[in-house]
Amino acid sequence: MLTCFIEAEGNFSIRTTYNNHSFSIGQNDDKFILDKIKNHFNLTNQVRKINDRFWFIEVYKKSTIINIINHCIEYPLLGEKLLSFTKFRDLFK
Repeated sequence: MLTCFIEAEGNFSIRTTYNNHSFSIGQNDDKFILDKIKNHFNLTNQVRKINDRFWFIEVYKKSTIINIINHCIEYPLLGEKLLSFTKFRDLFK
């Protein structure tokens, strides 16, 4: 189930200026599911409210990124998200 949510709402980012990797995920009107993801990955970041409806969490911590990568290897993504994840994972090393 978590992989499906990452597939739909997750974002793997590489900021080439600083070579920072981040993972973010957000959802309209549902902080509960983001709190569950936060707990699942033991994230220290806070779930933030961006506007009246949108909740968001973003992580940069290397050990956390590794946990998310390992999850996505064990429970593979599909389609376009798999392509962005693979590029992200390969550049993260």
